Amino acid sequence: MAYAFHISQGQLCRFFKGMTQMSVIEYLNYYRISKSIQLLDSTDKQISEIALDVGFNNISYYNKIFKYYIHMTPMVYRKSNSLKRPL
Repeated sequence: MAYAFHISQGQLCRFFKGMTQMSVIEYLNYYRISKSIQLLDSTDKQISEIALDVGFNNISYYNKIFKYYIHMTPMVYRKSNSLKRPL
């Protein structure tokens, strides 16, 4: 991204954090988790497939990041939300 904007990586990181209060990686992970929640809610895909679909190549890392932001694992999230869905 820094190359595309013709600035250094350090400048990009400082600018991005100033605008979003998150690092580029934190924002990217948050965005990916948000997209995975949409897929967990709207599809019956396996959790490992969803992780790959949103850009996580390592399932255990996906679980760790999901738990960091949502405070539960993807499996627990899906089970708890399936109980809330109308039949």
